[in-house]
Amino acid sequence: MVRWLRPDYQRSLFEERSGQVSAELVDSEAEPEAEDLPQWPNTVAAQIAALVALIKERGVTIREATGEFVGAPPNLVARHLETLALMGEALVGPDKKFRAPVMVVSS
Repeated sequence: MVRWLRPDYQRSLFEERSGQVSAELVDSEAEPEAEDLPQWPNTVAAQIAALVALIKERGVTIREATGEFVGAPPNLVARHLETLALMGEALVGPDKKFRAPVMVVSS
């Protein structure tokens, strides 16, 4: 049987116990501070433009692209990147990184 507790009740239990043991998790790869990152754009056109600029700069996975913006929902970033790939505006490598296609200009 699974019983659910009110969040306020759970929080108070957790806060009481959290003072007993203090452990800090450290990520091996330092992530940029949230205040250093740009805000996720409000409009779809601006979101796609931001992702296009990002993949032109370097190849990124969906998770990496999501981490480049404050407030970017992973499912929406994934949808935009996959749409860009379907339209030929992005290429997906075997490493699951999205990159801008390389244009070859011949004279």
